[in-house]
Amino acid sequence: MALEIKWWLHLDDNWKKILSINHFYNFKLSAKEQKKWLVWGVNPFDNFRYKFHFEFDSILTTDEEITQLLKIKLFYASNTDLIDIKPLEYFSQLSLIDISFNSIEDISILRKLKKLIFFYAESNSINNIDVLSKLSSLIEITLRGNEISFPDSISCLKNIQYLDVAQNKIRSLDFISKLSKLKELRADANLLTDASMLENFKEIEYINLANNYITKLSSLSSLTQLKFIDISNNKLSGSQQIIDELIKKHVEVIQ
Repeated sequence: MALEIKWWLHLDDNWKKILSINHFYNFKLSAKEQKKWLVWGVNPFDNFRYKFHFEFDSILTTDEEITQLLKIKLFYASNTDLIDIKPLEYFSQLSLIDISFNSIEDISILRKLKKLIFFYAESNSINNIDVLSKLSSLIEITLRGNEISFPDSISCLKNIQYLDVAQNKIRSLDFISKLSKLKELRADANLLTDASMLENFKEIEYINLANNYITKLSSLSSLTQLKFIDISNNKLSGSQQIIDELIKKHVEVIQ
């Protein structure tokens, strides 16, 4: 375990602080339960079966301490002034990472986290997400508010159900063509001009394409599960019949 001990000793103060204020958690929740507290704001942290806590200036020295730390499953570090996530490469059991509202550019270390299911990285400085193509277990991704232009690496993630790529620089939705399990798509505030790709998504329930440059809607009659679509602040013309058909099917349409 000498290598891991050396790694701990070389953590910078910000990372030690993150450990000390319990951003790392090790408890057993199913994917459904994890999603529930994320979506509804339920806080399970008061009812942990086991929770790690390390003082700011403490040093892990025993094999047992290090072994247990490396088994953590959830990492929450939103708005903590992080500029890199390299130390996470040691935590191969992680199933959830939230690094939103930081200044992170490089997420390439994620390639080692094969058990990752939930990845939230809103409002960072990420422009390259090629590494995500290696993470086939991903179900939910949030990359809102980054610098992404070409999200093609997402196209092979066939288990994705929730995808938020709003407020980026994306010009095409072609990258979602194979995401047959997609239920929620948030792609508002990009540079999109075409939404025809959406007609193939029979499982999708929620679509937000507001604040783009879309000029026309293709038929969405095949989207039998659709409950909500926001197409406001686009450049639509000649699409009112399609919109009326959606409304008749009790789809909430924001236009």
